[in-house]
Amino acid sequence: MPKVTESPAAEPPRDDSPPPPSPPETAAPAAEPDSGAEPREIPVLFHGRGFEYFKIWIVNVLLTILTLGIYSAWAKVRNKQYFYGNTDIDGSSFQYTARPVQILIGRLIAFAIFVVYAVISELFPPAGLAMGLIFLLFLPWIVIRSLAFNARNSMYRNIRFRFSGGVGEAVMAYILWPLLSMLTLGLLLPLAWHRQIRFLVRNHSFGTTPFQFEAGVGPFYRLLGTMILLAFGIVVLIGIVSAVAMPEANSQAMETLVGLIMMPFMLVFYALMFAVIEAGLGNLRFNHSRLGEVYFNSALTIRGMASLYIVNSLAIVFSLGLLIPWARVRTAAYRASCLTLIASSLDGFIAAEEQKVSALGEQLGEVFDVDIVGGI
Repeated sequence: MPKVTESPAAEPPRDDSPPPPSPPETAAPAAEPDSGAEPREIPVLFHGRGFEYFKIWIVNVLLTILTLGIYSAWAKVRNKQYFYGNTDIDGSSFQYTARPVQILIGRLIAFAIFVVYAVISELFPPAGLAMGLIFLLFLPWIVIRSLAFNARNSMYRNIRFRFSGGVGEAVMAYILWPLLSMLTLGLLLPLAWHRQIRFLVRNHSFGTTPFQFEAGVGPFYRLLGTMILLAFGIVVLIGIVSAVAMPEANSQAMETLVGLIMMPFMLVFYALMFAVIEAGLGNLRFNHSRLGEVYFNSALTIRGMASLYIVNSLAIVFSLGLLIPWARVRTAAYRASCLTLIASSLDGFIAAEEQKVSALGEQLGEVFDVDIVGGI
């Protein structure tokens, strides 16, 4: 190339040859999960500490008592914010954004209805019975509002959860199927469990992506069979121990002694039954659910849940309730340690969901909150 003398008027040499073709412009692709990446396990971590939560809990209890229950709305928000904020998935924690005043309004409405019901029941019992039936009819609507409120005020990486269940579905899940299970002496209880969990999971969504629940009824019947066998075995064991240890408990003192001996067995019995239900339903709920291409793996065990219940119960009783915060933290930590997410790229899924939510927009505004059932 010839050397050009630097000068203000100097011009670069002209090249009359056609320019090389430029590569075609492509729009920046939206962030999507990398379908080629191998799925990885993403643990759920809980960082809460017993004494740390105790300081929040004791203040909540004292202020709720001093304000005759008014502070309970603020206490609920503080409790949820603590547990949400200490639950971590892939480096990010959850957020709870409800305003205490919203909860207080709902509770004042519920309290006013209860007072009216109590007065009418005392003065006009038939009218009180009618009000009770009316409340039963409104119960599914209350369940829907509770689930929607808690979902809408739960966030992960600034994306809100949503609940879109209808009243008709709630009536089927929480009134019709439980009633049929009672009328059939428990034969349809697994079907009621299945319908309730399916109702909860399928009607929740993260941003615009709904959760899916893909379990059949069979695993729920196997869970009921496990409960029946366990209950039968424990009852037989308690009977044998009672007959061998105290064959002639004729006096009042001997009967009292037999009762004291049976108490630990009864505690273990109830702990095992609750553990079977909680571990079984918890595992079925998560292991058969997915969020888009994000899957879940729950590994709750009967032994782990039973020991958790027994230790927590004894600690609460012998501490006169002061170890309730410690028990709650232990429970949250154990449940989190047994749950993992399975996804190839959680960041890509979140980024894609942010774009969808941004295009859809947010709609807020419900004020009624009555905690009857929990969300995901």
